[in-house]
Amino acid sequence: MRIKRRAAVTGLLGAGLAGIPPGRAAWSLSLIPPRLIRFHAGSAELDVDAQRALQGMAATAHSLPELSLRATGYADAEELGRHRLSLARATACAVFLQLNGVDEGRVVARAGDLQTLLSITRIGGFAEQNQIALVDWIEPRLPARPG
Repeated sequence: MRIKRRAAVTGLLGAGLAGIPPGRAAWSLSLIPPRLIRFHAGSAELDVDAQRALQGMAATAHSLPELSLRATGYADAEELGRHRLSLARATACAVFLQLNGVDEGRVVARAGDLQTLLSITRIGGFAEQNQIALVDWIEPRLPARPG
């Protein structure tokens, strides 16, 4: 099934997003799953599993240059400097992607808020702890039209 999904994504996006009307690109992006990157408590260091997952995303980014990536870091409420740690986790993911050939203009890093994470956890049920970064695909910013 994973091979079929990859073929479907390649078929839909392989030719680029230039001809896809607004709204259709977002639907196409939903076929490419986000990655959940786990961290140890109090840390923003990427372990081997995290690096492997991000290397896979970097490889996909090379074949889909029309898309951008967004890394959103989260931390437990109990972790000291929660906002700073959340941003450090997102930045660690973004820098790793850049070191693996993804142009820095295609990667956004941001700290997530606890309320959003609680909603994600309730819906997806995947976050046992809030020591994560969620790396997902986003539509590129379109250049401004001349006035």
